[in-house]
Amino acid sequence: MRGFTTEAKLDIHDDLKMSAIKLLLSLIEGSIDSEIYRQIADSFDDFAILTGRMTKIFNKFVTDDLGLALETVTLEQINPCLSKNSFKDKITEGFNIYTLINQLAIQLPDVRDKIADFAETIMY
Repeated sequence: MRGFTTEAKLDIHDDLKMSAIKLLLSLIEGSIDSEIYRQIADSFDDFAILTGRMTKIFNKFVTDDLGLALETVTLEQINPCLSKNSFKDKITEGFNIYTLINQLAIQLPDVRDKIADFAETIMY
């Protein structure tokens, strides 16, 4: 993130990440080519970068957009705060990341196992 020191430059950086996720999603939307899936999955190694980005987006959404305390928030508190306008802007990047990971996990059992292992570590 060198050089991304101002809020405007950080926004450009976030937009670049969003574009990269959209590009990867578009690569796998067509016919299923297991080699493409494999190359994309291998480039993410343990998926820590993607899952970390999803966490950052969710945390920012809960605190900044919904105005809730992240440390104590529950789904029961989040649900009434949501409206049809809640799911635009940056939160869509989180959904795109989830979709990308999910599509890779459907096609590649080892990715499914990596994600399951990661989910267990953050849940407990």
